[in-house]
Amino acid sequence: MRAEYKKDLGLYTIGDAPDLPKFTRFVASVGWLDPAGKQGFDRHWFVVLGDQEDKIITAMATGSGSLREIAEALTDWKDRLLIQVIYVDGTDLQSVRFLKGQPQGSGWDGLATYWDNGKDTFDRPQYINKPSKWPHFRNRDTKAYIQRVPDDIRVNVRAGIDILINLTKEDRFLILPEASTLNVLRADPPDQQVAHPLIQATVWALMMLERTRPGEAKPMKQSEPFYRNLEKEVRQ
Repeated sequence: MRAEYKKDLGLYTIGDAPDLPKFTRFVASVGWLDPAGKQGFDRHWFVVLGDQEDKIITAMATGSGSLREIAEALTDWKDRLLIQVIYVDGTDLQSVRFLKGQPQGSGWDGLATYWDNGKDTFDRPQYINKPSKWPHFRNRDTKAYIQRVPDDIRVNVRAGIDILINLTKEDRFLILPEASTLNVLRADPPDQQVAHPLIQATVWALMMLERTRPGEAKPMKQSEPFYRNLEKEVRQ
């Protein structure tokens, strides 16, 4: 899966078939692990969402692992889909700094920055790592901005779940096979779902897409208790 930006359209495409959806942007989000958690809660999770031109939101990919594994996977997806923003819970300063590549030499190189040792005699950056380090490398300008999720969104996961339910009912939230682990939506009791790192990452990215879409700000709706009715509604 590889996106290309079409300047004449102002849109991103995946593949050349004319009937394939076109996207206005791709974003990612990370949910931090619970140190005391088990069965999926003990790993960091990420999700990649695509915002189609018809305002359908598509879950493109999910994944879990250690912070280093998450950084590596996000770097691949950043390069493949030209992701420009990754939303995170900014209260975990150490993990945020790692994703940002700070400090140089101990954070992660290739996601939000490319490390260098200054410039040579021709005023060119002397990069520490070669492009071959990253399987889907494009160019040094392809970097993601690590953005803190606003507190009113970060702490209100339930509101994001309600938005997810509403979008699902309206066929405006789709799940690709690469994001099939979002089936956790209907696997656990509701109280656990709210705390699951993948659910948190998904609703944060979803709410930020809704909030930052020009002219589309809407009041958040509250729905009836969640996920028991999603089994037939979440589209694979």
